[in-house]
Amino acid sequence: MKKLFTGTAIAAVLAGSFAATSQAASTLTEAESKTLQFMHEEEKLAKDVYLTLYDKWNIRSFSNIAGAEQRHQNQLKALLDKYGVPSAIQSSTVGDFANPELAKMYKDLTTQGLASLEGALKVGGMIEELDIMDLQKAIAESDKADVDSTYENLMRGSRNHLRAFAKQYNKNIGSVYQAQLMPAAEVSAIINSEQERGGGTGGQGHGGKGKGGGHGQGQNMSQHDGHGMQQGRGQGRGQGHRFGKGNGAGYGKQAGQGKRWGQQNRDHQT
Repeated sequence: MKKLFTGTAIAAVLAGSFAATSQAASTLTEAESKTLQFMHEEEKLAKDVYLTLYDKWNIRSFSNIAGAEQRHQNQLKALLDKYGVPSAIQSSTVGDFANPELAKMYKDLTTQGLASLEGALKVGGMIEELDIMDLQKAIAESDKADVDSTYENLMRGSRNHLRAFAKQYNKNIGSVYQAQLMPAAEVSAIINSEQERGGGTGGQGHGGKGKGGGHGQGQNMSQHDGHGMQQGRGQGRGQGHRFGKGNGAGYGKQAGQGKRWGQQNRDHQT
């Protein structure tokens, strides 16, 4: 009887421990939740700015990348729903933000971008630099594999967007794009490297819906010089249900360094 009681007690302890672990794994910390909410609305900021600048300048990169930002926004919304975290976005109206900092950034960025084409392309690059820095910080903070995977995919997309804006800057302005927020060496390494596949950006990428060795319909790729996000037919082999197999160099789980928006450090976790 004693052995039976001991075995039952151990089983109960293990069951309780498993339940506690499962509960912890299925929830986000307060900081992770706030970051996820912020990143979701920051994707809307990028999309809204690009749509506004496309209406003014009719540069396809703005339209294509705006479409990508909507897909990024959808991926983050799926995570919010999975973890039961409410979205901070209260309106789909262009330029309407719950976060006052993002509302001010939209006003400032569109003012600069509407003034000249050079200003518009610089705004595009600045937003992508900011996204990369914030995603680096978010990845360093998170310990959830699915959240990290989504952030890494978005960061790969942001690097591709930065390459696209740098290319457009060189084409339309006639000079080399210069870093605005990130360290110059890191920006230079990005814009002078090849387009990365698997981040939902870029030319003839791997099929986003390919299964196993089959060729998939790549819905996240475009065939417009790697600048955007229109539908394209994946030429590679899909490796999962969402992302293509990446072949670009990653930048790791490192917190971003360098100047923040407005030359000030910004902590959106508080």
